Amino acid sequence: MTNRTVLLIGALFGLAISGAVLTLLWFGVAGVLHANATGTDWMHVFWPASVMLVVGWRSTIPGLMITVSAVAIKVADRQEVSETFAVHAVQADPAQLEADYAPLVADLQSRDLLKHELAVGAITQHPQEFLEPMILKLSEDTQTMGASITGLKKLGTDRAKRRLAELTAPEYGEYVRQPATTAVAELGDPSYCGLMLQLVSLRQGYTSEIAVRGAGLLCGDKAIPQLVSLLRKPSTFPVYEIAYALGNTGSRSAVPILIELLSNTDTDVRRAAKDALYTLTHRQSKSDNSAADHQNWIRWWALQGKTAQIFDPAECP
Repeated sequence: MTNRTVLLIGALFGLAISGAVLTLLWFGVAGVLHANATGTDWMHVFWPASVMLVVGWRSTIPGLMITVSAVAIKVADRQEVSETFAVHAVQADPAQLEADYAPLVADLQSRDLLKHELAVGAITQHPQEFLEPMILKLSEDTQTMGASITGLKKLGTDRAKRRLAELTAPEYGEYVRQPATTAVAELGDPSYCGLMLQLVSLRQGYTSEIAVRGAGLLCGDKAIPQLVSLLRKPSTFPVYEIAYALGNTGSRSAVPILIELLSNTDTDVRRAAKDALYTLTHRQSKSDNSAADHQNWIRWWALQGKTAQIFDPAECP
């Protein structure tokens, strides 16, 4: 059997197994409580009637990752959480995991473009801690820089975050800066607040628009002055992006600003303001009439503004 045939069979089998697992998750038959991509951390899997589902990753001869391996995986703990479900802690053997990845690591040096691309995709989509130096190296190559961003984000280590921050710099193309900025924002480390505000102030392409929302997520109250300043220059950034950013701040002081935006003549701005207000207050607008809705929010804030609970995006249902 040729490598190409094995690759095709592995791909089809992997897709079939993955589809079955996703179907079970979609219909609630199984559910993942927690999964960490490092391979050495715990993965907890829900399954009815205390039956464990193990989904592992193993490489085929050509280096394609498929979902069928239970090798190097062992049951390490079990804790009943209800009459219906049990939590099973599953841990991979680090030595075996490195051995499984060895063909992929070797294929990174292959002159066969298909093998090389499959190896890059598998390693960056399913990164492990021991692969961090290789993913960092991929981030220095213009051919693999974009793909490396996924791996760096999934690693989420301090060094990975620093490299993602470096990739937001103006000397890189927008195809790199945009996903890198998104990754830094979504990783949620407030120590990168200053970077987001700096990217906003540069006003360079869509990267700066992404950074507007990122500033809301990472800076909270600290982002409000700059966001208000941007509202005074609506031609610089879309106002609806600023509204969403205000909703990301988890700040009480953002609410009256958003209420005022409900009177904006732009439908997209009003919609974004409503969404952001819901994020912050978990209160639904009660009227389809924009003028009436605006007045309703003004009255509510006058009565409840000092005591209403304010939420951040992570607390949204």
